[in-house]
Amino acid sequence: MSSSHVRKPINQTLTELQSLRGLAASAVLVHHSLRSVHPTDTLSLVADRLVDAQAVVVFFFVLSGYVLSASLSRRELNLTEIASFYIRRVFRIYPAIFVACLAIVVVLVAVPHPSGKLASLWIRSYHADGLAPRGALVLSFLAVSTYLHPMLWTMFVELNASAFMPVIRAAQLRGARGLVVLVVALSLLSVLFPNHTKLVSVYLVTFAIGATVPFMAAAVSRLHRRSRALEAMSLVAAVMVMLWFRELIPREHMPSHGPLLIQVEALAGAWIIALTVHRPHGYPGLRHPVLVKLGDVSYGIYLLHFPVLLVAVTAAETLLPSDVNRTALGFGIAAAVYVVTVVVSAVCYVAVELPAVAIGRRLAQLVRDRAGVRSPGAIRR
Repeated sequence: MSSSHVRKPINQTLTELQSLRGLAASAVLVHHSLRSVHPTDTLSLVADRLVDAQAVVVFFFVLSGYVLSASLSRRELNLTEIASFYIRRVFRIYPAIFVACLAIVVVLVAVPHPSGKLASLWIRSYHADGLAPRGALVLSFLAVSTYLHPMLWTMFVELNASAFMPVIRAAQLRGARGLVVLVVALSLLSVLFPNHTKLVSVYLVTFAIGATVPFMAAAVSRLHRRSRALEAMSLVAAVMVMLWFRELIPREHMPSHGPLLIQVEALAGAWIIALTVHRPHGYPGLRHPVLVKLGDVSYGIYLLHFPVLLVAVTAAETLLPSDVNRTALGFGIAAAVYVVTVVVSAVCYVAVELPAVAIGRRLAQLVRDRAGVRSPGAIRR
């Protein structure tokens, strides 16, 4: 049997995707850390050109669209399974959000707000007035408001997209043509209503684009058989388009949440995921234990780096003179925040995320048991 016809085990696919998630979360952390101090040309170049967090978020959404639709594909699309899917999603998403928001509340109470001596305007724009009224705090914990945590807007999109996933799966069941029709419809929605419901209308299409990955298997197989060099070049091109395409367009002509720009990045991200999923034998480098562990704690890295960053910036302003080398400071903060965040995220993963996921699975299974539905094997998320 030729290598182009070898189908790699599902656990290898999941491991590689998990590693990609860890790398993506790390990129977001570095981007925000470098933006947390007064900018220099070097910091701006690396933060805005080499590790563009906006494009990485699009990749997160596309990856979620693939993984969640794959999870639903292993189950009957009925009310019982849909209800169990929602239960699992709630227990997967909210516990880490609660921890991150609580950490920020503690920071706001215990740590002075950055003065601007070294902190950038971006980091100082958050929580300038201290703690908000209880209503805003509660909405932040529910991922409806971004008051406490700037990344909560992405979780709001994720939650809404999770609610829409059965529709995406239903379109997927109709084959490639049915899913393309849905992608086109959601694309039109994003163009016509670009600012509706906290950008959900703009980013919902990225989840549907992620669901197209299974239909890319034949294209990946043909490319793999034809030329490994072309396959590698297509991967490099997709990474470049996803990360740097927006740099080719003047900002006044294409806002950061421009629907067409986001869809170009989403298509590039989908091709990266398709190559990872469908390439025979996959990419062994992505199965390195360090990258796998990083992927395991990636959700915590994404959410918990912000409260750690707030503390790091305030500490830098307290301990360092105003004429410190800002480029070195930015990279130093990024390194320190990364180390601390990985450790904190590992603790959160073991003590909070895994127990919550287990509870969600038990409750979901209870719903199935009462409905007399047998639980299939699930793709982890």
